[in-house]
Amino acid sequence: MIWAQLTSRTPPIPDLMIRSDCGPVVLGRRETADVFVPDSCVSRQHCQLELASDGVVIRDLQSTNGTIVNGNVLTSEHPLRVGDSLMLGNAEYEVAFVTENDESPPSVGTIDEHGNSVPGRG
Repeated sequence: MIWAQLTSRTPPIPDLMIRSDCGPVVLGRRETADVFVPDSCVSRQHCQLELASDGVVIRDLQSTNGTIVNGNVLTSEHPLRVGDSLMLGNAEYEVAFVTENDESPPSVGTIDEHGNSVPGRG
């Protein structure tokens, strides 16, 4: 299994870990989003990540402030790569991937096999 690891570059916004076997995952400011991003400039349903065997695809969900990857505002679906910079409102993340064999435990924002947010471990 692969995890998308989004490392926050804007403390106190937490890092996010998203499992590859959950299907599409919505990130947003609304606490009912699959992954809650605690930033007032993030839309309620800001963007969607979908993990696949060959990587991660991100889609903006008509967010107010846009979804920005490597300085470019998304206008269509876009593949994420290791080291990409992802901006959601004021929240900036660096993209990485972790395999099930890695020692890195899931952290804040983990999504379980049913697509539910669960508290971080660590």
